[in-house]
Amino acid sequence: MVKTPALRAVLAAVISCIIIGVAAFAVKKVIALISHVATSGFDTGHSNWWLLLLGIASIMLSGFIVRKVVRMPIEHATDRVRRDLEAGRSPLPRRMMIAPLAVNAVTLGLGGSAGAEGPIAYAGGAIASRMAKLFGLSENQILTFLACGAGAGIAAIFKAPLGGVFFTLEVLRYPLNLRSTLMLVAMCLISGLGAYAFSGFTSDMPFVCSEPFELKWYVPAILLGVICGLYSLYYIWSGESTARKLEAVGRPWVRNLVAGAILGVCLFLFPSLYGEGYGILAKVAAGDFSVVTEGTYAHGLAGSPLIAIVLIGILLLKSFACYATNSGGGVAGEFAPTIFAGGMVGALFVICAGMIPGWESIPAGCFVVLAMAAVMGGAIKAPLMAIFIVAEMTMTPTLLLPICITTATSYFIANLRKFSKIFI
Repeated sequence: MVKTPALRAVLAAVISCIIIGVAAFAVKKVIALISHVATSGFDTGHSNWWLLLLGIASIMLSGFIVRKVVRMPIEHATDRVRRDLEAGRSPLPRRMMIAPLAVNAVTLGLGGSAGAEGPIAYAGGAIASRMAKLFGLSENQILTFLACGAGAGIAAIFKAPLGGVFFTLEVLRYPLNLRSTLMLVAMCLISGLGAYAFSGFTSDMPFVCSEPFELKWYVPAILLGVICGLYSLYYIWSGESTARKLEAVGRPWVRNLVAGAILGVCLFLFPSLYGEGYGILAKVAAGDFSVVTEGTYAHGLAGSPLIAIVLIGILLLKSFACYATNSGGGVAGEFAPTIFAGGMVGALFVICAGMIPGWESIPAGCFVVLAMAAVMGGAIKAPLMAIFIVAEMTMTPTLLLPICITTATSYFIANLRKFSKIFI
């Protein structure tokens, strides 16, 4: 065993980050494999009734595994990490290094309309805290490793190192001194860049910003921020209402069945809600809005008004599908759904703005990216994390200023009641 405490901490951090990066890469591959097998026979030109059963299977099977195999609550992983930090519980149990990721692969692979960030944050915290324990670090250091490992997990799953840093600071709200902050930054960099390297140096949602964001587009960007803030309020209200009603159901298997049925109906009506939806989102950012009609009764019918109707339907149901997944028995994250919903808001805004004189040439992809960050910042109430996660995962540093303006506007609108108490 290495005798120098500082060197032990460095070794524990590096090894943890490599494992977390591999875990993030692996869970994405497993999710993609399960999803491919489950949907390989689907015809995108017609509605698929099989999606109703997949939605039910996703939640029922995940709930069964959690109750009978894991036998520990692992849903709402981000909240659990925060509570563990507040209570000083560390290191996390060994099974938390694998269990959240394994069940998450089942949940998302079979259609759960959510993300992988919560489970990887939980697993990342478990991996880092167990590694700190293995290297004989102090209790305070182990707790710090738990917080940093969770941030490293976010950095790895989004390939966004700065996003992982702000997750720990802004969402977990874990107090760090200068040395711990430097360790957090280093761990997020190693895990984020490691996951990027393991995936062949590719982005999950590549976007090419071919034109500079002109000054005339800042007015519609602010308007977009207002709309995203209002939608964030709807998203939170409808989602939390769904969660409360599901959590009031006493029997777990009944809750799983009801949530699965809600998810299945949402998937049947709008297959774009399947899984994280990054593939759909990438095509929308590239300007192909018609992709959202695939697998619906509207597929093959042309016209922006029809696409707009489909987008409205997706936006109305996304929160129900997400909260049914996370509160009904599935194991998933709540960040990716807000990014997806934001992209759909951006697409709808572009279609509507194109009817306004002078805005016909509005850069569609740019506004989709802006809305992704704006809805995430408004709904999650973490604007800095949202700004950097979206800017990093789309590789659009040139859009950082408009992203900041749109996200800040959305955050202000979504938290207007809180801000009004300050000024009144």
